[in-house]
Order: sequence, then C-alpha cells, then structure tokens
Amino acid sequence: MNKDVVSFKFGLNSLTVRLPIIIFFTCLCVGSMVVYWTYNIQKQQLIAQEFDALSFTNQRYAKQINALFEEKETIALSANLIVSDEIFVNPKVSNFNHANIISGEDGAVRTTDGYSGAFVPFVNFNNEVEQYIIKSEHLWRKIAPVITHSFFNFYLITNDNFIRIAPADWAIELETEHRFADDIFYSIATPENNPSKQPIWTPVYYDDIWQKWMTSLIVPIYKKGEFKGVTGSDLILDSLFNRYKDIGETENDRNLILFDKKGNILLHPDLEKRILGRQGTLNQPMDSKLIGGNALHQFIAEFIEQKVNKRVKASFDNEHGTIMISLQPLRTVDWYVGVFIPEHKVLETLVEFRNKRIVIFIFVAILLSILLQQILYHLGFKRINRLVNYTKNFRRGKVSNLSHIPPVALSNSNDEIGVLSRAFLRMGDDVNALIEGLNKRIAEKEEAKSEARRLSKAVANAGSGIFITDKHFRIEYVNKSLLNLTDSEVDDFVGGPARQVIAMDRDITANLIEHDLRTRCHWSGDLLLISRKDKPKWVSMSVAPIRDERGAVTNYVYSFQDITFMKESQKQMEKLAYFDTLTGLVNRTYFKAELKKAIARVTRGSYAFCLFYFDLDEFKRINDTLGHDAGDRLLVEVANRLKIRLRQDDIIARLGGDEFAILLSNTSNEQDAAELADVVQKTIIKPIKLGANEVIVSASIGITIATDGEVDEDTLLKQADLAMYQAKVDGRCNFHFFNEALDKAAKEKLIIENELRLALSRNELTLYYQPQVDARTSSTVGYEALIRWNHPEKGMISPDSFIPVAETTGLIVPLGQWVVEEAANFILRNLASNQAAKVSINLSARQFKDESLVPLLISVIERTNIEPHRIGLEITESMLMGNIEAAITQLNELKQLGFSISIDDFGTGYSSLSYIKQLPVDTLKIDRSFIKDIPEDKDDEEITAAIIAMAQKLNLALVAEGVETKEQIDFLCKNSCYVMQGYFYSKPLTEEQLIATWHYK
Repeated sequence: MNKDVVSFKFGLNSLTVRLPIIIFFTCLCVGSMVVYWTYNIQKQQLIAQEFDALSFTNQRYAKQINALFEEKETIALSANLIVSDEIFVNPKVSNFNHANIISGEDGAVRTTDGYSGAFVPFVNFNNEVEQYIIKSEHLWRKIAPVITHSFFNFYLITNDNFIRIAPADWAIELETEHRFADDIFYSIATPENNPSKQPIWTPVYYDDIWQKWMTSLIVPIYKKGEFKGVTGSDLILDSLFNRYKDIGETENDRNLILFDKKGNILLHPDLEKRILGRQGTLNQPMDSKLIGGNALHQFIAEFIEQKVNKRVKASFDNEHGTIMISLQPLRTVDWYVGVFIPEHKVLETLVEFRNKRIVIFIFVAILLSILLQQILYHLGFKRINRLVNYTKNFRRGKVSNLSHIPPVALSNSNDEIGVLSRAFLRMGDDVNALIEGLNKRIAEKEEAKSEARRLSKAVANAGSGIFITDKHFRIEYVNKSLLNLTDSEVDDFVGGPARQVIAMDRDITANLIEHDLRTRCHWSGDLLLISRKDKPKWVSMSVAPIRDERGAVTNYVYSFQDITFMKESQKQMEKLAYFDTLTGLVNRTYFKAELKKAIARVTRGSYAFCLFYFDLDEFKRINDTLGHDAGDRLLVEVANRLKIRLRQDDIIARLGGDEFAILLSNTSNEQDAAELADVVQKTIIKPIKLGANEVIVSASIGITIATDGEVDEDTLLKQADLAMYQAKVDGRCNFHFFNEALDKAAKEKLIIENELRLALSRNELTLYYQPQVDARTSSTVGYEALIRWNHPEKGMISPDSFIPVAETTGLIVPLGQWVVEEAANFILRNLASNQAAKVSINLSARQFKDESLVPLLISVIERTNIEPHRIGLEITESMLMGNIEAAITQLNELKQLGFSISIDDFGTGYSSLSYIKQLPVDTLKIDRSFIKDIPEDKDDEEITAAIIAMAQKLNLALVAEGVETKEQIDFLCKNSCYVMQGYFYSKPLTEEQLIATWHYK
C-alpha cells in the first residue's frame, strides 16, 4: 500500500476514522447519562438517609442537654431552699464560731475560711448582715462541696450588697465600689425583671475575675413576699460542653451546634479558637454571631425569626458547599441545639463510585470503537481506498487512461463497490475525450483573454474617467480615474443607474442624454459630477454605445474629462468683477446692471419693483471702538442674515462701507414695502456677538418704488439715498419713502451750501453772546458764543438749518475758524473795556477731529496775545465716543496749551463715569432739558442734584443752561451750583447790544 492510501486510511477525514470516533462518543454520552441518572437517584436516597440520621442524633443530644440542665436546676433549687430556710426564715441568732470579721482599709468587710468567702461594703455592714456572714459561713461549709461538684461555684447575694461565695476568690478580689445591682447574674432575677419569681438562666457573659465565659442559674429569695436576694450557680461554657467538642470523630463527621435566641453561637468547632480564648469585661455578653461564616449566621437568623418549636431539617450553602442540618429548641433554656454535616462528606463514597463507573464506560467505548474500525475496513473501506488511490493518480497524470486499468485491480465483485469500480472505468473514456476538446477551447479563450486584458488595462489606466453600463444604463464597470475623480469606491457605482453621477438637475439631464443616445447614438456636453467627499466637479462628458456582432447595443461607455479648474477660474473672474469679497453680496456694478434690467421690465409693463437703500446706524462708532476686524465681522453677519431672511428673487448688494441696497421684485405699493422694511429692520436689530462684546445695530432705510420706466438707475439710487437720510433725521432705526418734498429739500440743501460759501466771504455771519452769571453776585463771569446767519434776502436763518449742512459738506471747518477768530477779537475788546473776558466756543465733531484745530488755536493766541484760559472749548459727550483714546490725547494737548475745556449738554449723550474721570475737563454744563421742568419734575431735580454732586466730587466747575425762573435759581444755589445762563438773566445778544447793556448798568 503506497503513501497516499496510508494517509487516507488514517487521516481524520477518513470514514474508517470518523465512524469509530462517532461510536466512541455515542457510547460515552449514553454511559455518562446512565451514570448521571443513577448518581442522582442514589444521591437523593443518601441525603434523605443522612437527614434521618441527623434528626436522630439531634434528638439524642437534645435529651442529654435537657437532662443535664434539669439536673443542674434541681440541685440549684434544693440549695436555694436550704439557704432561704437557714438564713432568712430561721430567725434564731447563730452562736456558731466563725472567722474573724475584718474591716479592710479599702472600706469593705471581707471574710474567708477555706471553704468560702464573704464581702460587703462597710457602709452596708450592720447586725443583720453580720448574722448573714455567720450563718452563711457555717452553711457553706456543709453545702458548698456538694454544689461545686455540679457547678463551678455557688453564691448568695442579698439586696444589702452582701455576697457569700465558694470558692472565695471572688469575695477577696472584688472592688469595694462594686454594686451587684449592675450585674446580670443579680439584676436578671429582681422583681422588675423576673415578676414570675422563677429560676432563670442568664445569657452567656464574661467574668473578669474568673476570666471565663459562663452562664448562671439564678434563683430569687423572697421572705414574706419581700425580695431578699438570690442564690446563683455558674457553669463555665468551655467545661460545660467539653464532652461535645469532638463528636465529629464519633458521629461520622457530624458536628454539634448550640445557639441562643439572639443568634449567638455557644457551641461550634470554631468557637473555642475564635471566642472562648478572648478576654472581655465583667457582664460583657458573648457576641459570636459570625462564627461559622455569614451564611450560617443568616440561616440562624431566619430560623429564629420563624419561632420554630419543633425539630426541623434544612440545608444552606456557604463558601465550602452545602451544609445539612437538623435543629430543635431546648426545653430547659432559650437555646437551640443542632447537628450538621457538610454534604460533600455524605457524598464522598458515592462520588468515588460514580468516577469508577465513568472510567469503565470510557474503556468499553474505546474497545468497541477499535473493533468496529477493523470490521469496517476489511469489509469495504479497503476497496474504496484503492479506488480513491487510482483516481488521485489519474488526476495527477500518473495514469493516462483509466480504461487500461484491469477491473480486478479495483474490485470485480457484484456488490455496490464492484459496480462503482466498473462504472468508474467506463467514465475514463468519456473524460479523455472531454479533456481533448477542452484543451482546444482553452487555447482559443486564452488568446481572446489576452486581447481583452490589453483593452481592460488601457481602460483601467486611462487618464480620463470611464464607466461602462448595460443597455439599460446600469453601471457594470468603473475605472480608477473616475473613482479618484469622485472620491468613491467601486461599490458606490456598480449596479446603480448611470444618472446617479449627475449632481444637478439629475433627472432632466439624464432623460436628455438617454433620448439623444437612442435617437442619435451619441451625446457630449458639460455637467456637474458628484463627489462623495468634496463638492461636485465640472466635467466634459461623452457617451457612446457598444454593439455586438449583430449591431445591437449591449453597453454604453461614458468618458469624463475634469474641467473644474477652468470653470472655477471663470467663476472666480465673475465673482471678482461682480461680487463683494467680504460679504459675498453683489457689488455696485452688478446691482446697477440688475437695476437697469428691472427698469427695462417696468417699461415693458406688468412689472414693478421697490428699492431699499440703507446703512447701519452707529457703524462708525462700533468700527472705531472695536476695530476694523470687528466691523468686518458685523458686515458679514448682517449680510448673512439678509440672505437667509429675504426671498430668493430679491437682490441684495453691498454698495460700499456700511451701505446696502435691496431690489425687491413684484412690490408695487407702500404697504408691502413697509412690511418688508420692518422685516429687514427686525432682522438687523437682533444682538450680534463680536468676540467678547455684544452689539446692537439698526438700519435707517430709504425706499423708492418704481412703477414706470421714466427714470434711470442712478436717479433711483439718489432718490433712495435722500429717503434714507430723512429716515435718519426722523430718529434712526426708521424707514422713509421718497417723495417730491425730499427732492425739494435736497435742492434747498444744495442752495444753502452754495449760499453759505458766499456768506463767509460776504460777512453775513455774526456772533451772539449769552452771558454766564454768578447767581451769588449777579455778575457776569463769561459768555457763550453762538453763531447766526443774517441772509440779505431771507433774513435771520436758524443755526439748525445751516449747521448740519456745514457739517456734512465740510464747511464747518472754515466756519469754525471764523468763530475762533471773532471770539478772540471779542475777548480783546472786553479786556480793553474791563468787562468779563472769557468766551466759550462750541466745537463740532468734525472740527474737533480736524488736524488744523490745534495750529489754528495756537496762531490765534500768538496773534492776539490773550491768555489761553479765556477761551473755553465746549465739546459734547457723543464727540468723545468711538476712539476715546484719541479723544483723550487731543484734549490733553489742548489742556497743556492752557485752554479751558467744558462738556456741553452733560447727561444727554453717552455718559460714562470711567471716561469722565480720565478726561482733562474743567467744567460740566448741565443740559437745559434737566433744568426746564424744575421744580415741577422731581426726577429732574434728583438727576440735576446727582450731576452737581458728582462734579463736586471730581472737582469740576458747573454751569447750568436754560435757567428761566427764580425757583430754578433757588434750587441750583441750594445744591451749590452758582454759575448759570438762560433767559432769566439774558437771551443771546450781539456785541452792540451787550455794550448798550453795560452802559445802562
């Protein structure tokens, strides 16, 4: 037999091996089940027998212990009767000789005679106690030897704190201050604790004189119903149960357990080494609940809780296994006795018997398996192995033709194996013919595969993305370039529809492509291709069909060229030309183009639109305060909010800085426009978080509605701009519609601007002076210079009409220079006339920030040679906001030059005490709005008083504006503000009117 046959015969896959193994394990399983079944039956019988034995043993020991305690009680009761009769009932005075009564230095009376000893505190010693000592000494000589044979000791304790005890050690060692009323072996029998007057056993306790754990049988003594004391006998715990300690050796591993009604274990194999050798204090109760482990303790607690009064059989589990136990209560004491044994001790022999059976079954199974293997091999497997061996050789080419093998070499019998062998030989001819045909076809297919591999590699490694679908546009193949282009895996495409790669307008585009392929057999164009990880990519795609030999379409091939860079470059160029780089909104160029298209649609009819033009209120202050980066973030947030809130058809533009415009299509009436303006304002005014700061901005919106095409885009923007400025004038966070009045006002503003330029050169401007008076002396201490315009045709023009124009056009700077020059000349003339020579000049915000202010003031001082402090520069709180550090630097420079600085209209602007104390300010001017309603408005009184108090704390001078009544003067003087100006003293006057007033005075 060759190597193949041998390996087959003994391999794990051989039937000659498998069947014996199956038989072996079958026998083993059946045998194990039989052993397990018989073992369980025998186990149950053995456990039942053991429980009966435990119950019998428990009953026997319970009888012994009950008899023992009954015997002890009989002896103790007899002794108690003797003691009661001899000492308490017999009144005769004893004349017996007795040991000397010794009063010790420790304050106690003690006696001893070799049989017993007595003790009583000296304070309790009297004739009656002396009789107790004499009678008990004689009596104890008679009965003590008998009683101590059954008990460890015997004693009498009276309610006089007297004790007679044998042996005498206790009476000798007892401390003088000891009180028996505190001892458990006395107090347990008192009338309070033992009203039935019956003998009573104490719980187990520790005696520190005897140094033993014991229990005592206490019998009370009564004389004519009066409690006189007790007799007691002690039993030492370890000596009491010495006879039961080692019952496991005689009771077949059974052990005895005793415990009281509190669960304290009194007898157990572990008790002596765990408890009895441990010392305690007098009257200390035994605590042995955890002897034997937590499981035993829990079992005992449950048993006691059930208050069982008969014998029971039970079991419980601990860390060593199952414990079988029989328990019953004792009749004489409140104890329970039990006998227990570990279950594994009971089952030792049965387990050994079970193991032997298992070994026998294994041995039998092995023999049966070997015998069956040999029988099966010689009956059939030997011939099967030979047939398999020839088959392997044929497969490996060692036998070229199976038909050449003689039938006898395999099997010529007429059984199943013989028939199989002959059929195998006939199959050989068919196989040889089939192999020749297969070899020819394989050669042809190899050539075709070689060509297909070349084409497949060309497609797989092409630089263009390619996938191939079936005729129903289901994807069958995807090349690597397309996977890289879309950041996808093969499974993301194969089996799916071709249209899934289209990112935008998928169904419409796919339907057009499929229609062209069916009609024109080709399609090409640009579209967005999906990308799993990145945004869609622009590709140039072409699709062509693949046909079979008959010309029918079997597949379609899709090719893709990435043109994303070209598309993005084109888009970026458009974005740079038409979009704001900060906010992403369209810019002015794009917006004007769309506005022009909208005007053209209006001209054609059936279309109208609305134009919003607005900027952000207080944006410059936020930009100057928090920095340009914060301002940029603010603009971006506003733009994002508008994108989200407005309609998709609306066009939003950033025209520059903080200026925005919105083209709202299909909006033709003011009501709709007003509602949309309200939406925009509510969208913008929500708090915006800029780093650690939270700001609120609002929008002043100018609105114009285009209902005809007669105006161009620049005119519409101008109209909306005019409406926006009117909205700001109306109070900010407001909107205003353009009307002809606005256009007229704008034209008038232009006229004022032009005429104001001429007024400077024609000397049409003049200064008025309002005196500032010290109310204490009614003397003038200074003046406030106020500009007026005397137009040659229009007459006197209010500053409210031309100062805002001058501010916005920049004319305020030359206007301010003229005021400074005129005021300085006025001071010179007043000095010459010995009049008050201090003048306050109002600086505008633009003039204050103008670089020419300081040089102008220096040149005026140098030209006129007047003292700088005579010129007071008045600024408002709002002028200081924004870049506060720059404002402080400018004021410090003016202060160093010697000019006096006042804050005008204090309390009406952005008052900040932290800034006020940093500013180099000399004077606070209380605004007229706080003065005019005094004394009627108590709130104004409180505010004014607070401003005065604050100024005094900061060492600042005060000037009250708008004083018109005597009551107001009285209030201000009462609060220590003395310098005032107002119509009560004088209205603003020209210099000529002032001179006339001086002459009059």
